[in-house]
Amino acid sequence: MGSNHAIIVLPGTTGTSLVKSQDKETSTTPLWEYWALREAIAPFSADTVATELSQPLYAGRPGGFAKGTGYIALINTLVTQANLKYGAGTYQAAYTNWPTNDPASVNIDTSLAWLSTDLTGNAVIGWGYDWRQDNVISGTMLQNFISYLVKSQGIGKITLIGHSMGGLVSRSYLEYVGPNTQDANVALVDQLITLGTPHLGAPLALAPMTSTMKINVAGKGNSNWFIKELDDLLVDPLKQAAVDNVLAMIHDVVNRPAGASTYQLLPPALLTQSTDATVQAYASFIKDTKTDKSFNIDPTDSLPTDLNALLQQQNFSAANLQLADTFFKHLSYTANPNPAIPYNCIYGVVSTQTPSAAISQTTTTTGFTYTPSASEPLVTVDTDGGGDTVVPIPSAMFAGNSSVQTFEVPGADHLSMASNPDIWAAVLPLLGLPLPAAG
Repeated sequence: MGSNHAIIVLPGTTGTSLVKSQDKETSTTPLWEYWALREAIAPFSADTVATELSQPLYAGRPGGFAKGTGYIALINTLVTQANLKYGAGTYQAAYTNWPTNDPASVNIDTSLAWLSTDLTGNAVIGWGYDWRQDNVISGTMLQNFISYLVKSQGIGKITLIGHSMGGLVSRSYLEYVGPNTQDANVALVDQLITLGTPHLGAPLALAPMTSTMKINVAGKGNSNWFIKELDDLLVDPLKQAAVDNVLAMIHDVVNRPAGASTYQLLPPALLTQSTDATVQAYASFIKDTKTDKSFNIDPTDSLPTDLNALLQQQNFSAANLQLADTFFKHLSYTANPNPAIPYNCIYGVVSTQTPSAAISQTTTTTGFTYTPSASEPLVTVDTDGGGDTVVPIPSAMFAGNSSVQTFEVPGADHLSMASNPDIWAAVLPLLGLPLPAAG
């Protein structure tokens, strides 16, 4: 075991490039982005889309690798500030170059080169993974990668920084995969830092599962990357239809076996048993207006009959729902999962009262209402100032778990957290690193 330090940055959902062949793993324009834009402009037939989505994809580089934004901005900032404190060249930036990301091959030979170049010392590593797959599989991939770092890269200390779903993948390793296999490397992790991670779920995840997700190009939702792309490419009459085509593709991806991770963004069922009033109220985020039954993740008996029928009509995946239920049961919600590993939860709060929020979407989906007889029975409940535009405050701050430290960042929206200097100002002190010079 070495003495070097690895800071591993785990992107959120859609944050890693997905490519069709392993020789494209360093691609900065992943295949799924091509697909999305193609669907926007000239959608293929349902059969063609189904064939493409059934093919395996491989994880490439974290988003923003070529543009100097996104995760690369966070990684470069961490490297710069670490070298400022410890000396030039002490830390290097590195990126994964997977030997494979096929879920059937998660038990990978750790003698293979998982990085494009070997480490020469300490490193800040952008860790790409297939964000569509079951987070238990991703947690196993992370375990294999850490084993590789320890065995062949001289790493003896590890810090995990997870944005959004990246925090859930980290928890999957720390709370289930590692302990379940008696992995001694778990003890090398000194802390977990989460950025807008939906520890208690993100109600918005229900929208693509039920084909009720809608984005008005002229208003709410314009912070989404593909809408900005479409705005440059398309004339006004085509824009809304193009977005609708992309959303249809997203609905298809989510409800396939490869899309299990989106179901793992729903509020965990076991939270309905919590004694914390805030958590109880948050977990019961869908109400049947007639029976007052709450929605949770137990697929067998928790859904009102007519709501369950609606979900089935929308191709809601019972298999993915069951994977989500299993995933949640592996994690700890009411106590410190590992007293030796501090959890630091950084969350954003965006509202119309926050001048620094330079985006059009200022509300966060904090729930849904369900009215059986309505033409649109599932309707989002959007709250101004209720979160970072994607993840509600109680979820990102891990409400009900007194063992975590929380840090609020006003004006920080979910999509741009990794490149937000205010987020860096919250992360750097946790690593004992200085803040960048003003200006």
